[in-house]
Order: sequence, then structure tokens, then C-alpha cells
Amino acid sequence: MAVTLRNIEESDLEMIMNWRMDPDITRYMNTDPKLTLEGQKKWLSKMKLSESDRVWMIEVDGVPAGIMNLQNIDWTNKVTSWGWYMGEKKLRSLKIAMSLEMSLCDFVFDTLHFRELRSETFSVNAAVVKIHEACGSHVDRVVQGEVVKNGTAYDVTHCLITADEWAAIKSTKKYDAVKFYGEGYKIDHIGYAVSDIQKSAKEYGLIGFVLEQSAVFDESRSVNIAFMKNVIDGIRVELIEPVGEKSPAAGALRKNTNLATPYHICYRVWNILWEVNVLKSLGFLVTAKPAGAVAMQNKSVAFLLKKDIGLIELVEE
Repeated sequence: MAVTLRNIEESDLEMIMNWRMDPDITRYMNTDPKLTLEGQKKWLSKMKLSESDRVWMIEVDGVPAGIMNLQNIDWTNKVTSWGWYMGEKKLRSLKIAMSLEMSLCDFVFDTLHFRELRSETFSVNAAVVKIHEACGSHVDRVVQGEVVKNGTAYDVTHCLITADEWAAIKSTKKYDAVKFYGEGYKIDHIGYAVSDIQKSAKEYGLIGFVLEQSAVFDESRSVNIAFMKNVIDGIRVELIEPVGEKSPAAGALRKNTNLATPYHICYRVWNILWEVNVLKSLGFLVTAKPAGAVAMQNKSVAFLLKKDIGLIELVEE
């Protein structure tokens, strides 16, 4: 079975809502919620803006199967906790459970370079505690009566695994790797620094581009910006004309003696705060923190730089 992770879409929300209210799911969770579709939409919007949470849809052979999430993400102290459930009972298996958990360890420790990964499980759910232990976690503590639900107090087992512990046992574990990161971003546009936006727009028109959006002035970045679109394949280019020598694009033009030059590639992302933090963990330098861009309908954009990649822009979908 091929197990993959993807971003959650609005079309998934009714299915997720039904999973989350299923007594077979909620019996081992802190609450028995009564959810609405409108409430689920608000939850998804919150997830897309959260710096301390990340949620994925689990798919098995292309079929939506469950939810996995990181929560209480502490980017400063490099600690996070996680949880998951399989909503589709027929797709549950020990192999999938262990592959997901150990692949998450790879991601948290090898990609994000975090120090600790924690989990919380109702102690009566002993089978899941054993899975955590089989994947390398150890029981940190058991808190008696920590969760009270419907008048019943439940003990909670807290497990954790550290980066050093995972590094020591990883080579002894056999599991099917599930990618949590690295599948790639979708390109939104390619940015070009130009000395004269009107002349460049005219020249692009001669090679199959049409003006998608007339030039606008972005005061915060001291640039004029226009977007053009290729009539055959839809590829977009952003023409960036500096206004004044303090504009970042002015430096790119100076280096190339005012020759129009590729300036950056812009990628679409689901949660810009999350992606910025991940890229920082991968060695990128943030040159401009997330902020609204007037030329992109005030969508949040950020700029990051890495020596062997160059300047990239992220835009939140």
C-alpha cells in the first residue's frame, strides 16, 4: 500500500467532521465534539494561519484515510507533540501506523532538527502505547485522571523520543518511508528585475505573453510590478521595476548593468508561517518576513535566500 500525505482541502471537511464524531474515534480522544461544517471551515482557516500547528490528510493508495498533525510546535526550543487517527477502519494496519510514526521521526529530527517529539495517549489504549514504544518512544510519565470526559477520569500516558534516541535506533528499524516534506512547491511565477516596466511588457508581448495585471506601485518594497501570462502554457512572469536606489531590485539591475534579469522564483504554499520556519531549519535566510503584497491581492508573501538556490518568494494560497 502506498501511504502519502497532502494538505487538507475544503472538500475534505465533511468527511473529517464525520470521522471526528465517530464514537470509535472519540473514545480515545479528549472530547466528544458536536461539529458543524461551518465550524470546520473556521478550523481549517485557523490551521492555515497557525505557526504552532500543522495538519495533513493521510491517503492510502490515493484514498483519504485519516488525519495526522503536529501541535504545540515550539520553534525556539525545538519541541513538538503529535497525534493521528485513521478514520477509515478498513485501511487501518500496524504496518501503516509504524511507518507513519517512524517517518514522522525522520521529518522532525532530520529535517526540522528538533530535539523532542512527544505524544499523549489514554492509558487504556494500551495497544497504541506499545506502538509508540516499538517505534522508539519511551514512557515519560503517566498522569492519573488527567482528562475528565463525560464524568469519567482517564489516565494519560505521556511518551517521548529525543533526537539522540532516534539517531541511535533508526538503523535498526524497518519501515516504508512516508514523505512529510520535499514533494516540491508549485511555481506561481518567475520574477524579473527590469529597468523599464513598460518597455519590458511590450517586448514580452512579442514572444507570446499578455498583460494579466497592469503595473501597480508597491510602496513597502519600492517597486512597480506588473504580471504577464504566456498564452500557450499559462506560465506567469512578474516584471519588477525598482523605484529609487534603495529598492532591492535596483541592486540586481546594477550587477547586470541594467540588463533585465531573473530575480526570483515564487512558489505557492498552504501555510506560509509553517513553510518559512521549515526553510529556516533547512538553512534558508529570511530576507523579508511574511507580509501582504499589494500586487497579489494582499496575499501574504515572504522572501528567503540560500547560497546554492538563490532568492525565492513564497505566496500563501
